[in-house]
Order: sequence, then structure tokens, then C-alpha cells
Amino acid sequence: MIFGKLLPATYRWPTVLSSSFILPRFSNARLFFRNVAFVAIVCLCVTALSGGATPSDSTFKEVKIDHVWSGTTVRFGGLVHEGYAYVAYYDAERWLTVAKVNMTAVGAPVEKMRLPSHFGGWDAHNSTVLSVDNEGILHVSGNLHGGRLVYARGTKPWSLVGLSELRQMTGRAEEQSVSYPTFLHLADGRLAFIFRSGGSGDGSWYANVMEPTGAWRPLVNGALFGNNWFGQGTSGYPSNFKQDTDGFWHVALVWRMNPDVSTNQRVSYARSRDLVSWTTSSGRAISTPLSPTNIDVVDDIGMGQGLLNNVVVGIDNENRPLISYSHYDAHGHNQGYIARPKDGGWQRALVTDWQGKWRVQGKGTLPGNIGFDSPVQLERCCILFYAAQWRVGRQVVKLNASTFDVMERGQRPDIVPPSFRRLRTAGLSGGVSRIFPLSDRRGDETTSLLRWESLRSNADQPHPCSEAEMPPCAPPASELTILVPK
Repeated sequence: MIFGKLLPATYRWPTVLSSSFILPRFSNARLFFRNVAFVAIVCLCVTALSGGATPSDSTFKEVKIDHVWSGTTVRFGGLVHEGYAYVAYYDAERWLTVAKVNMTAVGAPVEKMRLPSHFGGWDAHNSTVLSVDNEGILHVSGNLHGGRLVYARGTKPWSLVGLSELRQMTGRAEEQSVSYPTFLHLADGRLAFIFRSGGSGDGSWYANVMEPTGAWRPLVNGALFGNNWFGQGTSGYPSNFKQDTDGFWHVALVWRMNPDVSTNQRVSYARSRDLVSWTTSSGRAISTPLSPTNIDVVDDIGMGQGLLNNVVVGIDNENRPLISYSHYDAHGHNQGYIARPKDGGWQRALVTDWQGKWRVQGKGTLPGNIGFDSPVQLERCCILFYAAQWRVGRQVVKLNASTFDVMERGQRPDIVPPSFRRLRTAGLSGGVSRIFPLSDRRGDETTSLLRWESLRSNADQPHPCSEAEMPPCAPPASELTILVPK
């Protein structure tokens, strides 16, 4: 799956696209401008169209955590706080594990806690997520793709104590078939948990909230996002939830009719301050569950048109959503598009000039051939549109902020030194280097990066191999480390 966004919130590094789902990454943008990394990232925005210096190894120090299962491109979650990193991952024997790492002292002992949840090893959807509540208690979930909720919470602030025991949340029936677990901090400080119940083509999304007593309850009665497409089954695939300076959360959705990604259709949109009361872009109230029948239609793309469910939302200077997405153009080429509300409708534009057709079809995790980071507006002049494509690599396109006309195209520099992109694990031929930013306690991404290596995706199936070539079936463990800026 492709994740990512750059200003005005925080930086994301593109990774691997999942054809079945783009895992929502919920970020609170309000604190970022207080981060000292802001100046450096702004410089990257400005120089992205003209190249930029390649960072060296001395930019980061590397802190070791553990060795991890490298069989699939599943993503690990984690956060940093007061010099420590807390990371949820699958260890070399595939057990869901949480580590507490001292990032200031290279070589310091690493605390680890195994959870009683064992990863099957091939499904790239089974990401791990880790968050913290207002009391500093850690909350962990993961190893889920249509399975019974896997959830643990600590018993002491900023401690791994208590994580070895799995717990229920509300105990409702929807928690028996969970996918894509995600934690989110609400405006009043409460911790929310959002997940899909059901399957691709027939799944609804639900939200729980933790009260000050520590008890979880449903945030809304029934589903948050429904599973009904004008009388037929469907499932929504939401973007990142993006918060603006007025406190609104913005979300775009793509709807799928069955597990085949080719049945994706219609880019939709809604907004809310509390995830309970929702409106369209024009302010018309919407009742939950949100569905294709009651929310904004951004672009009514039909099935078989190459629509990916990796839609990403940014915010312009007027707190309007900027939505990036991809589908085939009139000539059958995959292209990137941008949209935002304007004059009661939607302003849309083709942004990229890519050549070639990658057929968007099939089940399971597909290669990460196309992806986006959140678009960013720079002052009044222009919008920066960030994309990655299998032939041209990482791009940034400068758009006129009013008309969306293309002003300039360029390659986007990589802030990670090349040595960290190169594979180190012996025997992991054809693998990829996995690098993700860690978040702070509020969900804002930091400049510390999590790094490990894995095999490439294989539609969530074991890699074929023979007795003469065993590593793809039993790949060597790779080292999990943190890259800490010096």
C-alpha cells in the first residue's frame, strides 16, 4: 500500500500499494508547525522541482531493535515519546511483539513483550497499529484480516506491562471479523478505534471510543460507513482522515463490489468534527452509515476503469479538501488526478502525463506501482501534487492554486540516504527496504524512521520455491532498526 503526505502536517515516505486496501493513517496536523523539522521539510518542498542534495549516512544514527519476519510487505506501527520508541511488529518467529527502545543510547537493552498472537506470514493486510491514551497507556492491535479482534493494552503508563494478555473492547458481534484496525485521537482527547467488519465487497466500518473510565463503547449506533450500493453489497475504502485548522476531519472513499480491485468505483467524500455528525462539502447534514447514496460524489468513475483505492486527502489554504486519486485516462493510461469542492460542485483536473497501462485487476496485494502523498498548498501561489509511478519514480507537480493548471514537473528527492535503501539481508533476493516514519503520541509523524527488509508482495500467498531454492518459502529474518536524525 502507498501511504504518504507532506506539509502542512508531516512527511510520509511512499511504500507499497495494496490492491485490496489503503490502510487509513489518521493524523492530527495542528502540532506539526511547532516541530523544528518544519524548516527542513519546507526546503524539500521548494527544491523538489529542481533536484536537491542527496543525504549522507551521517544524517541519521541507527538503533537496533530486533530481527523480524521478512516474508511479506506487512506494515509495522509505532510511536516515539521522550527519547523512547514503542514499536509493534512480528518477530523472527512471527509472534506479534512490542518493543520499547531507548533511541538516545545506541546499544542499550531493548525491552520486548510477546503477545499471544501468531502471524500466518503471507497476508500483507495484517498490519500492526500502536497508540497511547491520555494516561500514557499503550494500546496495540494487529494480525487481522477478517479475524476476531486482536487487542491488548498496558496497565502502567509508558510500560509494556499488561500487553501479554489479549482483551475485548465492546464485545459486540462486529468485532468477530475485523480488518484494518486504526487508532485515532478525537478532539476531546478520547482514543477512538476504527475498523472494518466483514469482507471486501460486503463490509461495514465501525468506531469504538474509550471513555475516561477505560471502558470502550460504540462511538455511533450502527456502522460508520455502510455496505449498501443501491441495494447491492459493497465495502468502502477510506483515505487518510485529514484534519483542518477548523477541526474538521476530511475523508474520501472508494467503493468496491467484490474482492477484485477492478470493481472499485466512485470517489466520494464527507467531513465531520467528531466522527458522529457528518456533512457534505456544502454543509448538508448526512446521517450514518455513510454510503454511496448519501455523501458527495467527487468523481463518478465506473467499474473496470482502473480506479485504485489509494485515495489521499490534503487541505488547501481555505480548509478545502484536496483529493488525489488514480484511474485510466481516455487512452487507457494510468493517470493521477486532483479534485476539490468549488461552487457547489467539484473541480477536477488530470495532473500527470504518464505513459503505459498497468491493469488494475485481481485479488490480494498487488505491486505498489502507483501512489500518492497528500497534496500541499504553498501560500497563495500553487499546490504541490506528490505521486509515485512505476516508470517515472517519485514526482512532484506544481499546480496553479486556482485553476489546477500544471506549472512545472520534477523529480522528488529522497531524504533517506541511498545506503538505507540498499538490501543488507543475505539470501533475501528480490526483497525491498521498508522505511516508515514513526509518530508521536498524538499521531503526528516525526523525523524518526523505522527500517527493515522484506520480500515483495505476492498476492498474499506463499512465494513459490523448490528444494533447490528455499529462501522465498523460508526467507531469512531481517533486522529492524530505527533511523534517528542527528
